[in-house]
Amino acid sequence: MNDGLIGLLLSLTAIAATLSYVMGQRYMQTQKIMPAGIVAGISVVMAVFYLYKIATGGNHIPPKTE
Repeated sequence: MNDGLIGLLLSLTAIAATLSYVMGQRYMQTQKIMPAGIVAGISVVMAVFYLYKIATGGNHIPPKTE
C-alpha cells in the first residue's frame, strides 16, 4: 500500500473518530437518537472499517484478465 493511501485512510479514521466522539457526547446530553445517535453510530462503524483497511493493507482488487 502506498504512502498516499495510508495518509488518506488515517485522515478519514481521525475524522470519523472525532465525529463519533462529538456526536456521542451530544447524544449523551440529549438522549435523542435522531440525528446525534445515528451519526455517532455510523461514524464508529466507519472508523472501525478504516482501521480494518489499514490493518489488512487496503483494497485487494485482482487485475483484470481478458
